[in-house]
Amino acid sequence: HLQQAGIPSIEVVGFGERGRNPATRQSFLMTRELVGCHDLKELCEQWPSHPPAPRRRRAIIEAVADTARNLHDSGMNHRDLYLAHLWLDDASAESASPRLHVIDLHRAMQHRRDVPLYWVTKDLAALLLSAWESGLSRTDCLRFVARYRGRPIRDVLREERKLWQLVVWRARWVFPRAFQRDPPFEIEVPRTVRLRAERQKIAA
Repeated sequence: HLQQAGIPSIEVVGFGERGRNPATRQSFLMTRELVGCHDLKELCEQWPSHPPAPRRRRAIIEAVADTARNLHDSGMNHRDLYLAHLWLDDASAESASPRLHVIDLHRAMQHRRDVPLYWVTKDLAALLLSAWESGLSRTDCLRFVARYRGRPIRDVLREERKLWQLVVWRARWVFPRAFQRDPPFEIEVPRTVRLRAERQKIAA
């Protein structure tokens, strides 16, 4: 499915299955090794102490947003869309369009029509949850939202503010259960981007 949608993933080279009863069925999957790739979560965890160049930071954020949008537009949701399940191709790491591979698809779901809002929200909250300690800024978050929607951030906030509030609420609710502590800082969804300089910075 991802290959048809043009989304980089893993290459299946073999699989097997035995048993008819879903409760006792056994199976295996063999994939080709992702050579020259690194876990995006490990990379982003270094950002607070070793910030990347602004251009590289922006490129990676936009690549994550593009991957999430393309996944959902294809009719699939991941259910575990954490940064650890996005692997960065080292050869493209410094380019304007980093290449991300989506892995760990054993819980992914395909839909005949649009992905239901519940599952979209869950995927987006998982991304925020796993990126919360990566030194995220307000501009980072707004840039992701604008890129994911493919529209000016002011339009997205005016039309979908409740959706993004729900994404933040879900990530905020899960964080203490996952890490046994509160998030390092609070995130609020603004009503609009009022500062002209900030609008220009996000659009740049």
